[in-house]
This record gives sequence, structure tokens and C-alpha cells, in this order.
Amino acid sequence: MSTQTQNPEQLRILLAEDNPDWVDTITAYAKESGAVVVAIATTFSEALEEIKHVKDKHIDLVILGGSLDKQLKHTNSDLLLLILALNEVDATIPTIALSGNDRGTERATINVGKTLTFAQDFTSALNQIMLGTSTTEN
Repeated sequence: MSTQTQNPEQLRILLAEDNPDWVDTITAYAKESGAVVVAIATTFSEALEEIKHVKDKHIDLVILGGSLDKQLKHTNSDLLLLILALNEVDATIPTIALSGNDRGTERATINVGKTLTFAQDFTSALNQIMLGTSTTEN
């Protein structure tokens, strides 16, 4: 788990992802889009703990990677459990759920099973959130 410095005018992101390459990629795309990743959780328990503090950290967007809980790896249940936990704290924070597995992601904003389209889809989603317009892809 880590925290980075930020400009208070930027979109503030909580990123829960266990793959270091994805953390680096998402952080870079966020920066290019004018947003900043202010907290990173790399395990399911860290993500639950960070979710408890989204209001204190003024989080504007939560990005959840799948497979944070290795026992739930192939079901995306960890994503759903984290979204439920977030809804208990603040149900108004937009959430992007990332998964290479399409089971259980019907309500996910972005399914990044294809890396080639990730940059365009991610940037589009961030722009929609920053402009206050959001859509859901099924």
C-alpha cells in the first residue's frame, strides 16, 4: 500500500491492483489524463482498509483490479465484495472494475480483457468521470 503526493485540483484515485505492471500503467494513464493515484492497495485486505478511508482522503474515483483475493481469483467475487464495501462507506464514488475474466463483470465500467484498447477506454472513462458524465458498458 502506498500514497503519492497530489494537487488538490486533480481527480483523486484509489487504485486496488496487485499487478505492478498494471499499477504503473494505470498510474501513468491517470497522470496523462490530469488525475492522480493517491492510494494504492495491492491485496484484498489493503483494499478493504483503504475503502474505509475514501472520505478522509477525498477520493473521487476507485479503480479495482480483480484477483486481489487469490481464493476468489476466477470468480470476480472480490470485485463485488469491494464494491459492496465501498457502497457502505460512500455509494456516490464512481468505480472502474478491471478484469481479464468476463464472469461477474456485467456491471463493470471497463473490462480490460484486451490490453490494446485499454488506453483509449481508460482515458475515455476518466474524461467522462471528470466531466460528470458516465456510462456503463455491458
